[in-house]
Amino acid sequence: MAIRRVLVAAGMPAEVLPALAEIQIASDPFGRPVVSLPARSADWMSAGRLGLDLSLSHAGHRLLAVALAAP
Repeated sequence: MAIRRVLVAAGMPAEVLPALAEIQIASDPFGRPVVSLPARSADWMSAGRLGLDLSLSHAGHRLLAVALAAP
């Protein structure tokens, strides 16, 4: 949800906005989250020269996700 919200705030049109099931999150070799978007969304990000970062933290049963879209 944090990723979709930041994409909407960045101005991504509804027809390009990925569904939750289309957003993939994996870990890089250092354990940091890496976000993969479908091609139409990634192309829109590239055209706007925007990058996407995600930070995740958890404690017990609580999870905090912070997403940032910026040049």
